Amino acid sequence: MKYKNILIGTTILGLVTFLLPVVTGRDMSLAPISREVASYLRVPSPLILFILWYGAFSIALVLSLVNIKSIIFSRIRFVIIILLNIYAIAVHLAITSELLGRTGALGFGGIIYYLSAVANIFVSILLFKDGGINIKKEIDSHKSDS
Repeated sequence: MKYKNILIGTTILGLVTFLLPVVTGRDMSLAPISREVASYLRVPSPLILFILWYGAFSIALVLSLVNIKSIIFSRIRFVIIILLNIYAIAVHLAITSELLGRTGALGFGGIIYYLSAVANIFVSILLFKDGGINIKKEIDSHKSDS
C-alpha cells in the first residue's frame, strides 16, 4: 500500500499550497485565498473560493483515507479521485490564467499544485491497476490450497 501513502501525501501537499504564492510578478506575490483574489475574481467570499479551488483535494483526501474492501467500490473511488484531480487542474488553470495576465508568472504554490494533481492521477491509476492484480493473486492462491 505504498501507493496509498503517496496518494495521501500528495493530496495533503496540494491542500497546503493555499499558503504559498500562486502568482508572482515583479512587484506582487498573491496567495490563492485572499480578499484581493476573491474580489478580482468576483467571488463573494474567500471561503467559497477555497471550496472551488481546493475542494477537489479535500474530497480526494477523504476518499483516500477511507478503507474499502470491495474491489468494485475501490475502483470507483480511484476513478472519482482521478476525475477530481482533472477538475482541480482545470480550475487551477482557469484561475491562474486569469490572475497571471501579462505581468505575472506562476508561483511556487501554483507549480506544486499542478505537480500534486498530476501525481494523484498517476498514483490513482496505479492503485486502480494494483487492485485487480492483488485479487487475482488471492484467487490463484486459494485454488492451489484446494
